[in-house]
Amino acid sequence: MTTTPPESSIPSTPPSKAPPTVTATCHCTAITLTFPHPTKPLIECHCSICRRYSVLWAQFPSSDVQITGDTQFYVWGDKDLQFHRCRVCGCVTHWMPREGLREEHDV
Repeated sequence: MTTTPPESSIPSTPPSKAPPTVTATCHCTAITLTFPHPTKPLIECHCSICRRYSVLWAQFPSSDVQITGDTQFYVWGDKDLQFHRCRVCGCVTHWMPREGLREEHDV
């Protein structure tokens, strides 16, 4: 004898075919970043600022990263990169190239 599950337990829409995404926030949640699940190895930069931040970066095309919230940024050296942080809690959230230099973000 077989039974049919109640209609309420049958999904009404098929599962999404969209690639999985990651949503991350700073400590106070004022900044939200949404980006695809990383498919490449994370980047461990050994420059002085990345060592101080103790970060591993995931790199994506800028068009794949959505950032909401108000950040401050810091530039140093040749001033090609902007390191962004939350204005409220100070957590480093991402870096991005100065406008017009490259088309990628690291989060």
